[in-house]
Amino acid sequence: MFRREFVVYLGGKEIRARYLGTAHTDGDAFIFFPMERAVAVGDTMKDFDGPFIDYPAGGSIVEYIKTIDGLLSLEGGRKIENLDPFDVVIPGHGAVSDRAGLLEHRNKLIVLRDRVTRLKHAGKTYGEIAGVMSAEYGWKPEDRNLGQWTFPGLMKELN
Repeated sequence: MFRREFVVYLGGKEIRARYLGTAHTDGDAFIFFPMERAVAVGDTMKDFDGPFIDYPAGGSIVEYIKTIDGLLSLEGGRKIENLDPFDVVIPGHGAVSDRAGLLEHRNKLIVLRDRVTRLKHAGKTYGEIAGVMSAEYGWKPEDRNLGQWTFPGLMKELN
């Protein structure tokens, strides 16, 4: 276990495991391969049917966006010292991507966050908003997105 960064050398190549902040969980590690200008982002990026945020493990959509913003060095993101430059993004699920793909994923997170927030402000009920998530993302009551982790957490976190 490590707090911020752990460096190993395999086959003469440096590999850095870094904690950048809460995202999918509060313990996500990002694995940098500096020589290859690549980063493995694990479950913080996947094919998009909505994010998978593990709220019981400390995940947060608000912090998730800040962490991705920091990784992409966007204004308002977490300050990440000595951030390794990268062009290749290796998601936890789906095809290898790039910075533009990670930015697109981040933008989808913002759309989801803002959609749930607007529906709550409009006075929609938990069930009505769940119906929207089901229609727009294909979430089902028995899955982890709608039924167990992501949606119940979004409803508690977002105001």
